[in-house]
Amino acid sequence: MPQIRSSRWPKASATHVAGALLALSLAWTTAPQLVERARYATHLAPLDDSARRADILGASYTSISAVKRALPPRAPVAIVMRTHADADLAVFVNYFLFPHPTRWYEGAQTYLADPQRPPYAVWLDRSVSNEARLVTPEELARR
Repeated sequence: MPQIRSSRWPKASATHVAGALLALSLAWTTAPQLVERARYATHLAPLDDSARRADILGASYTSISAVKRALPPRAPVAIVMRTHADADLAVFVNYFLFPHPTRWYEGAQTYLADPQRPPYAVWLDRSVSNEARLVTPEELARR
């Protein structure tokens, strides 16, 4: 004889209840972040690519853009890092300066000692700021 259920819905197991509670707790904690990111995305949506990058990356991007505007087309550029710790910023400088050929140097003295050094140099020192600066060899000699 078939068993008759007293309810239309199957009984919820402890696993189902625990899963539902976990999902609700995650939704509760992540909802404010999701709303904030949606607001930021709507803020960025009407901006052009350059303005979006400036908004997200800040002074790093605006300084790299200024350096790129100051350089002659396709001029070779040295990226001179004060220490190896500046390498992460150097990656972005290298990317945003494309199509300029770049060569990296760790320390001003390394750049100055290279007889084949590029005529233009970008100085990176994250201990001071996240900005890239176009400098002359004379300025680097004083560092």
